Amino acid sequence: GLGIRFDCVGCFSYGNALVTQNRISHYFDLPNKIPRQAEALCSDKSFLRDQLRKKGLSVLQELSLSELLSGKQLPREKTYIIKPKCGGSSRGISKVSAERIQDLVQNGKIHHEVIIQEFAAGTEYRVSALIQNSAIKFLGLMRKENLDGTFLTGRLQPVYDYPEWASGMVTKIVSAFHLDDAIMKIDLIKTSNAIEILEIDFGIAGDYFETYICPLCYGIDFIELYLDFILGMAVNPLPKEPLYHCFDYIYNLTEKTCSVNYNRISTFFEEYLGGARIVEIKQDGEPASFPSSNMDAVCGILHNRTDISNHRINKAVGELLADGACQE
Repeated sequence: GLGIRFDCVGCFSYGNALVTQNRISHYFDLPNKIPRQAEALCSDKSFLRDQLRKKGLSVLQELSLSELLSGKQLPREKTYIIKPKCGGSSRGISKVSAERIQDLVQNGKIHHEVIIQEFAAGTEYRVSALIQNSAIKFLGLMRKENLDGTFLTGRLQPVYDYPEWASGMVTKIVSAFHLDDAIMKIDLIKTSNAIEILEIDFGIAGDYFETYICPLCYGIDFIELYLDFILGMAVNPLPKEPLYHCFDYIYNLTEKTCSVNYNRISTFFEEYLGGARIVEIKQDGEPASFPSSNMDAVCGILHNRTDISNHRINKAVGELLADGACQE
């Protein structure tokens, strides 16, 4: 044998990975540890919104069920988002009118485990940032487009000449939460007159960022950056020319459950997009149904046809699936 003795085996389970990693980082005093109280910013969306408002980083209205039950009236002209207090992968999020919320409350259809938040209209972005010694060492800005009519991620498109507001916003977060070293994923909406932070996670961005998006769309080996970071070594990104400029999620939007056939899907993308790098999410032959979260995607693709919308690509794939790329 290898002569190795295992004292402990840990699991970074979905929903608890960030907390697990931070507890380990504190135990071994690793450079990537964040203040323990900041852990709740990732898992409790109500606490996050409260902290953002207190630190002058958000003006979004958020309501509790108790406020509505006590008779608080909502402005009829506003629209709201209902989402789980603790959740992920865009599951269980809906957009509703103020009048509809009042009806749901009166009929007991809203519970304490959800958040009722004012809807902000604008352009959605995802920011991936690596902070070392309170300085921005890496900043990746991506425009985020949702699948039509949903809150599911459809497209992530890198913005290479990122505007000053992006670095300014990250600097404000670093200062507000007294961060020395951190890796952050920030989802935000830029409206006509404000930047509204939707979520902050202290960790790698997910959505295949470190394995596919960063090396292929930014030309940077983020895993090597991360290893240098957690070992306390100086982080020095050396970008290469990106191979792709867009990442799309592909879903089965047909009404039937199908089994995935990557041979036909790959041939289709070669003809339709002039080639694409496929990130297999479901396995070949695995059933794929209409999605309820990002985790239900058939696959992801990296390509350079940013002139073709995510909606058009998903619609074309739907026609392919209906034509037999997936069999019932």
